[in-house]
Amino acid sequence: MATFKSKYTGVRYREHPTRKNGIRRDRYFFIRYKLNGKTKEEAIGWESEHHSEKEAFDILCEIKANIKAGAGFFSLKEKSEQAAAEKAAATAALISQERDNTTYCRFFEDVYCKIFVDDEQLKNKKSMHKYHILPVIGDMTLKEIKPIHIETIKSNMAAKGRAAASINKALVYISHVFNTAKNNEYYTGDNPIKKVKKCKVDNRRIRFLTREEASLLFKHLPAGNVYDMALLALCCGLRAGEIFKLQAMDINFNVRRVYVRDPKGVINRAMPMPQIVFDMLQRRCFGKRPSDYLFMKTDGSEKIVAVSDQYQRVADKLFNTDITDPRNKVVFHTLRHTFASWLAMDGVDINTISELMGHATLEMTKRYMHLAPNKLDSAITCLENPLPLLEDNTDAAAPHSAANAEQ
Repeated sequence: MATFKSKYTGVRYREHPTRKNGIRRDRYFFIRYKLNGKTKEEAIGWESEHHSEKEAFDILCEIKANIKAGAGFFSLKEKSEQAAAEKAAATAALISQERDNTTYCRFFEDVYCKIFVDDEQLKNKKSMHKYHILPVIGDMTLKEIKPIHIETIKSNMAAKGRAAASINKALVYISHVFNTAKNNEYYTGDNPIKKVKKCKVDNRRIRFLTREEASLLFKHLPAGNVYDMALLALCCGLRAGEIFKLQAMDINFNVRRVYVRDPKGVINRAMPMPQIVFDMLQRRCFGKRPSDYLFMKTDGSEKIVAVSDQYQRVADKLFNTDITDPRNKVVFHTLRHTFASWLAMDGVDINTISELMGHATLEMTKRYMHLAPNKLDSAITCLENPLPLLEDNTDAAAPHSAANAEQ
């Protein structure tokens, strides 16, 4: 395709072989100039697309002026890149400004709740926010919220008689919202929760079953999954989550052990099987492949991931009537507490109990030791009569007392 010079120096064009623009052939304009001693050629566009010789020349003059001044764009490519960068920066600034003006309420409802739409606790989080959190900080932007505002939420909840555990849960919810905002670039500061102390709360369950109560419980539990799972919790101290994950490969009848893999406490452990558990597991493992789960739904479609409501209905009817303190209620986890307390009352040392429970630290085991009050009582029997000679020396002590009185 032939190249023609225009009436403007440095501006050239080529003609389309067939297409016309008006009465003449369509022209394609481009410019030529020197950059760092080399000839550079860049396209402007077709005349039919509203480009012209004058436009091309104006652009060329601007590029030459920039090269001479050593500032700005030195080519159309650089101009395009700078324009794109400026547009991106303007868009980012607009988004940043919009996010800076996002209130806690708006972020929670429009962003957080949509990200965690499948969160099992979302309903509780919404309720906590509605009644306790949003009334205080809902209309504030995220960057405006300070630790003092979180303290106000704590104070308000305490004034309404909310338990320390509920207040701490609110703090956890707020912290998660801020972490989510930070991860999604709605917030750049430190999480204000870091400077807010949680309320001190003792959530240790103090309820455990006597042997008579345990017998009564199992008498009323229906045969099947719930009965056998309860048996593993009571006689082996397994958590519900550990029971759900048990597979046939985890049972070794030769050495009478139940292997607990990847538990909550991180430490894998091998639990001895009492005879009643041994017999139950032999029945459950019969005909199963090593990878089969021991506890499956009734139709066998998938493994169980929650303790049946049957258990709690029985426990409530037998033990929880008029019980308001959750620490005193009998729940499925009470069976694990009972396992530890029975061991303690039978004189098993704390290190052994810790190993059987799969605790990461000994401190975690100490919370179970208060469930053996008879051991605490026996520990101080030596003090029942700490000064046995007092009765024998009453007469001798009298003159001494009188002498002290005279003084």
